[in-house]
Order: sequence, then structure tokens, then C-alpha cells
Amino acid sequence: MSLCCCDGGQPYLEAEVIQRYVATTPFNAEEVQRLVLKFFEIDTDRTGQLSFQELLVMSELRANPFALRICQLFSSDTRKLTFHDFIEMMSVFSLRTPLEVKVIWAFAVWGMDINRLVPAEVAPTWQYFLEGRAMCFVVAGSLLLG
Repeated sequence: MSLCCCDGGQPYLEAEVIQRYVATTPFNAEEVQRLVLKFFEIDTDRTGQLSFQELLVMSELRANPFALRICQLFSSDTRKLTFHDFIEMMSVFSLRTPLEVKVIWAFAVWGMDINRLVPAEVAPTWQYFLEGRAMCFVVAGSLLLG
């Protein structure tokens, strides 16, 4: 998948590609197009990929102490993000993304596989947290429910 440009130089995606993203992300067509524009704006060297340096100017990442790790997690390459990688990353930041997905990515930032960390005997407690009925704090690697 690549970004296309129309006569005026404004970046866009073909309608069928936008519809694929609408079906697989929390974004509607207008939001996907806004992400295309944002991607194009950040891609200052016009390579069609975003370097980590280019990504770190984004407000969503600029002040995040885990920004570099987040970029690494979503990069299909080791140092750049394609538009597909970018929209996948932005999906996790979306308010409409289910908490379960956000939790999986949060654990991935720490290099942890949540499926191996949550034993069957605590799964009901974990489900309780995911449904929003408990508060969770991660302190020095320990999960405290309160």
C-alpha cells in the first residue's frame, strides 16, 4: 500500500484502501484521510516512511518516555514506519480501541507477553480489571489491584 498524490499534491488513499482501514481500525473514512495528511506532514524527507526522528515530533509521542519503544513495537522495519504501521500505532492511541487491546500493547512496551503473565487462577481478577470494575497500578513490575 502506498500513498498516492493527486494533481494538487494533496496526499490521498484509494477508496478501497480507505474502506479496508475503516473495517480494521477504529477510524472512519474522514479520520483515515486525516491520518494520511498527518503522515504526509510528518514525512519531511518524502520517503513514504517515517523515521523515528520524524515520529518523535508528534504530540502523542513527544513527551512519552516510552516513545522510542513504541516506535520499535509498531515498526515492521527496525527504524521506520510505513503508513500501515503508523495507522496501526494510532489505532492503539484511539479512545475507541478496546481496553483489552491497549493493555496488550502496554505490556508489550515492557517486553512482556500478557498471555504468559496471567495464570488461569487469576484470570477472573484480570477480567474484572479489564471490564473496568477495579483500578490497576503497575508499580515496579507488580500488579496491585485496589
